[in-house]
Amino acid sequence: NAAQFLPNGNILVRFTSPNKEGELRIIDREARTIRRVVFPDTELADLTLNREGTLFAMNSSTKCEIRAVSDLNVISTFSDHPRRIRDLRFSPDSSMVVTASEDGNVRIFDTHDGRIKRNIPAFPRYAMSAAFTADSRRVASTDSFGNLKVWNVTPRLALEEIKDAN
Repeated sequence: NAAQFLPNGNILVRFTSPNKEGELRIIDREARTIRRVVFPDTELADLTLNREGTLFAMNSSTKCEIRAVSDLNVISTFSDHPRRIRDLRFSPDSSMVVTASEDGNVRIFDTHDGRIKRNIPAFPRYAMSAAFTADSRRVASTDSFGNLKVWNVTPRLALEEIKDAN
């Protein structure tokens, strides 16, 4: 389960019930109301907001959706990882989403059409996290052993690799 504040002070909450049913709740703190959306047979693994709080990305295992916060309409969908997605984040300008997967790949998707902009075979095993730099030109990713790699969004080679000494 996870909760994130929207810019207007409302709260977006992700739940997964014991029977693996996903649920989103938007809690309007001023009106003291809760809007619920249930996703049957869908375990919501992760949820992230864009900087403006107008879009959110959520994933269930290998499938991701970008939705508008205002009406919950689907903006785009992508499901290109063969194994579970461990992390997903928007670029600061909200034009891209980066994912890190148990397949070892880090992928960058276009927010609006869901197309892959770049596939980075980052690690031989689990990619655990990924994030954009403030200028959206680089992506940092970590693996399950604590190693870190920094990538340019466009070229193919790693800029920097830092291995855990342990």
